[in-house]
Amino acid sequence: VQVFDFSTVGLLFGIYLATALLSSVITNNAAVALMFPIVADPVTGIIVTQGLNPYAALYTMMIAASAAFATPIGYQMNLMVHGPGGYKFTDWVK
Repeated sequence: VQVFDFSTVGLLFGIYLATALLSSVITNNAAVALMFPIVADPVTGIIVTQGLNPYAALYTMMIAASAAFATPIGYQMNLMVHGPGGYKFTDWVK
């Protein structure tokens, strides 16, 4: 039973965004631990209620949890060298 009428790409983008934002303020493991029941619960998870491919949803969540390293605020060392190194925010994604 589909609860919402979102496209597959929209759902994956939502999973990615929520996990990446959580991963920016807490550890990667904690972000996945919080998102996993929302995404993969066998009764009320997004995978079941929206008919989403489980591999796509879980891989998206795993990649998003590690994406915080591509920002200056995602890891302590990135933040320490950001100012003195003269980096711009977009330099971290390269």
